[in-house]
Amino acid sequence: MITIYKSGIVKFHSPANILKRISWLGTVLSILGAFLVANSIFLTGYCFFATGAVLWIIVAKIQKNEAMLFLEIVFLIANINGILNNL
Repeated sequence: MITIYKSGIVKFHSPANILKRISWLGTVLSILGAFLVANSIFLTGYCFFATGAVLWIIVAKIQKNEAMLFLEIVFLIANINGILNNL
């Protein structure tokens, strides 16, 4: 991935850098989801949790980490269940 700034500076993003950003975004969204659910803001919390799980599924798939992939798929199913129960 390449970013070209108005100043003319070109920045190249390595796949590892992009993967790191995806994993951090997944972490932040999952933490926010946990706090929202803990404060009875269920639907929004489960949506944050689910989005975080999807991002972590992407990371696990790319890294070929089967244990994390399985865990995040189970979390995603649980979060979808939470979303459906709070519609």
